[in-house]
Amino acid sequence: MTEEAGAESEAPAAVGKLSKRQKQLLILLNKGPSNRDIADNLQISEHTVNSRSQASHLARTQGLL
Repeated sequence: MTEEAGAESEAPAAVGKLSKRQKQLLILLNKGPSNRDIADNLQISEHTVNSRSQASHLARTQGLL
């Protein structure tokens, strides 16, 4: 199996391991509101949104999302 194919097959499994809250955050990040708006919507700190946003970007570049 190629590395690319392996990443594709891992994507659904990786997403399936996310909590409901993490999935909510990813959905909001993909819709494009500001980090402040996401933080307000989910009642979490903007710092938490920033951290998760960076993790989301990394996951996308690695083919996990």
